[in-house]
Amino acid sequence: MSSTFAGVLALMSLPLLGLLAIGGPPMCVPRTWRAGFRRWRPRGNQRSARIGTRLRRRVVLACRNRCVYCHARGVQVDHIVPWAAGGLTRFWNLAGLCGNCNKIKSDYFTDRHGRVRYRGFEGYDHRHTAALILAAEIRHRHNPLRYVRAALAS
Repeated sequence: MSSTFAGVLALMSLPLLGLLAIGGPPMCVPRTWRAGFRRWRPRGNQRSARIGTRLRRRVVLACRNRCVYCHARGVQVDHIVPWAAGGLTRFWNLAGLCGNCNKIKSDYFTDRHGRVRYRGFEGYDHRHTAALILAAEIRHRHNPLRYVRAALAS
């Protein structure tokens, strides 16, 4: 019976390992360098990262087209670690948020030293709620079912 369980566990872990392996070379560069170094950023007047159609669809299906914080339908794809702070546009760094939660969280980030960086939109400047939204995104990032749903979506 234990060999059957081990076989099932191995088959279930293959899609997870495949998704985690796509981090690529940018993962080798420290986040602080990526935040300020132009090579990792788009050229020209583009201010934000482009999220491809397949990746966007995979993220939306992984969160079941619901906001990870308030569970509202219809989501926008958000970087958990903000793109401006060196966060990569990879599946494990993306989560689905509704428009309201995305505006509240906007550019909220806590670095490893505990410093909080936050630039809220006018009228949506709620630092405490932004911290709660970020915590919900991180919990969602570590949910194994998220990776299973994404693997089944492709």
